[in-house]
Parts: sequence; structure tokens; C-alpha cells
Amino acid sequence: RPTSDALHRHGRAVTAVARTLANKLALRGVALDLNLILAASLLHDIAKGEPGHAEVGAALVERLGYPAVAAVIRQHMALSFDGSSINEAAVVFLADKLVQDNRRVTLEQRYAPSFSRFADRPEALAGAQRRFATACAVQALIERKARAPIDRLLADSGVAPRQ
Repeated sequence: RPTSDALHRHGRAVTAVARTLANKLALRGVALDLNLILAASLLHDIAKGEPGHAEVGAALVERLGYPAVAAVIRQHMALSFDGSSINEAAVVFLADKLVQDNRRVTLEQRYAPSFSRFADRPEALAGAQRRFATACAVQALIERKARAPIDRLLADSGVAPRQ
């Protein structure tokens, strides 16, 4: 099934943000597999529009023979995060949350619509709040390890902030 131009632009923007984060972390001694990050960030929404698109996309990529990429894609919506270590899945998860369409956004900007949309659906709201809390924790750890705030880390990512 063909993907839209918007989805391609989103994937490229997420990839640029993920690459920038990985490179800034590498400068501070955090060892990450850049090729894994690039592949997973480009393909993270390969099944967008399908119910459970993270799992469907991961299964597709796994069938193609890329289990490590599939493992990262599988977590781009709901990350298993221990709070203390940054891995490739955490970088892709955060990069995806910091890009809406093809523009950089804050986590607050990204999640505000979900909080409003799910205000009368407690279970869905709780899920959005969990993902927001995870994204905030990943961002805080990346900022600590890279020794800079996220805006400064991403200033040279090539992805423009949303106005």
C-alpha cells in the first residue's frame, strides 16, 4: 500500500531529529547504533493507518529479516523505559514525539490535543498521560547525558520548530 507524501516528510523529519540526538549523545560517550536508529526512524510508521500500526509495522519489518529494526519500531508508541539508560528505541520514541507532521514541537504541544480529545475517556487519557510521562523522562535523561536542553540539542537538526 502506498504511503503519502506527508508520511514520508514525517519519517524524514523524525530521522533528522533522531540522528541529531544520537550524534549529540555520542559526543558525550553514549554508545548507540546509528544505523539502527536511522532505519527504525525512517520506517517507524510504515503501517500507519492500520490498527496497532506499531506492531503491524514491526511484524512486517521482522518478516523482511530485520528483527533489531522491528524491535525499535514496536516500541515507538509505547516504550519500555527503565529511566536510567538511553537506547536506540528511546531515541526513536522521543524523536517521534518531538515531530508533528514534519515540524519540531514540544512534548506539551504534541500531547495537548490528546489530553483534550480524551478528557471524557479516562482509560485513553491515562494512556496518553503515561506516554507523555515516558517521553518527558526520556527527554530529561537525554538532556542530562548530552548536557544541554532539547531545544539547543536540536537547533541544528534541520527540522524547523512549529510556530
